[in-house]
Amino acid sequence: MECKIGLFDAHIGGPHQLFKIGQALPNDIDIICGDCFDFANVDKDYIERLTLHYTMVKAKYGNRYTEGNHECSHWEHFHYQWEAPSGRICASSHGHLTWDKKKIRKWQNKEDGAGSIKRGFSYLLNRYRDTFGGFKITDDELDRAFEYMNRQGFHMMALGHKHPLELKVFTEGDMELRFYPRGIHPVYYE
Repeated sequence: MECKIGLFDAHIGGPHQLFKIGQALPNDIDIICGDCFDFANVDKDYIERLTLHYTMVKAKYGNRYTEGNHECSHWEHFHYQWEAPSGRICASSHGHLTWDKKKIRKWQNKEDGAGSIKRGFSYLLNRYRDTFGGFKITDDELDRAFEYMNRQGFHMMALGHKHPLELKVFTEGDMELRFYPRGIHPVYYE
């Protein structure tokens, strides 16, 4: 079994960030699975610094960096894929791929930055979510994710976005869909 080290939902710049703006990420990270940076909730006075940090990290990781919903205004890559030694096709992305197109477009049109009220609300929402187990993963979202995986020919897909307290795994046929908690986690594949 092989492994890539993934970073999920660091939200740098947001009120619940795992790393500070400008702080180097650990060198052992192989893939970034969305919401590494939080353009939606960064203090408006720090947008320029956050953009510079994002640009440097994005240059280092290239297509191994997939943007999440908090990076919508900067979207380039919806997923990263690789072939496992077994020939199975694996991928990483962010869980917002489970959204319908209308919701995705709405987030893409959001302006970067937030004031103190929005940042305070974001902090409280995420404290609640991180304490009580993340956002619910609905049947509709699972259907859209498996449909996307099937269309792309993926066998395993690693996602963030839902902030579960522990790894959540769903299967359909020979496809395996995984939602990872926030932070740095091994993504095993064979």
